[in-house]
Amino acid sequence: MSDNRADLPDLPGAGTGIEYWRDGLERRMPPWWELGWRERVLVRVRSRHNEVLEPDTLARFADGQFDLVVTRWHLIHVPSGEAKVRYVRELKRIGKAGLILEPTAPDKTGRVDWAQKGTYRLSWDDWARWYDLTPFVPKVAIPYTDVVYW
Repeated sequence: MSDNRADLPDLPGAGTGIEYWRDGLERRMPPWWELGWRERVLVRVRSRHNEVLEPDTLARFADGQFDLVVTRWHLIHVPSGEAKVRYVRELKRIGKAGLILEPTAPDKTGRVDWAQKGTYRLSWDDWARWYDLTPFVPKVAIPYTDVVYW
């Protein structure tokens, strides 16, 4: 496998999962992130996958700056606790509305199943109750996924 992220030797290890990514995953990720719609690329930005996990990343955005914030199977990897509560609060602050899709496992709520270097984990949270989000049940279920919004 090619090391297509060799262009990021300066990626700092900040105790937020970056060490895990630096051990191999980050260097195998594509260097660009693209948002597409109907087979057209709408946005293409340089990818530094863990930037959003840095504590001050969201602070640079104004209240309600985005019409919609969407996360998919992302927050399960952020360690539970006050830092995660603040993180979700920041997402709600910068987005007028938000949609969060996270893996579901009602029998695992409140558990941490796996951790890597103490920073990257599978943390099964009660998304609606713990983060003041509203549960949504789509007409067509999304397998293995809880849907919550604000």
